[in-house]
Amino acid sequence: MNPIITNQNPIKNIVRPHPDITIRFGAALKSIRKQRGFSQEVLAERADLHRTYISDVERGSRNLSLKNIAKLACAMDVPIAALFPLDAPEARSSMNHA
Repeated sequence: MNPIITNQNPIKNIVRPHPDITIRFGAALKSIRKQRGFSQEVLAERADLHRTYISDVERGSRNLSLKNIAKLACAMDVPIAALFPLDAPEARSSMNHA
């Protein structure tokens, strides 16, 4: 017997970010930072952010604003897209739904 679903969510088909996007973003940030030869302190100064904030982002424990993402990309002289690897599941999923 099939259960009757009475509380269907009308927006259930919206693509939502994968929960570990902050972890993957942080890993990408750390990788690019190290490629550039920047310490967390140098990146923080260049981006006008606190060093502990950079550490939190790299560990995936911060949900960044668009402004801070732009600050970090600018501070490392990379496009914002470089901080979002294309091998991420939600990147592929959103590209398929565009």
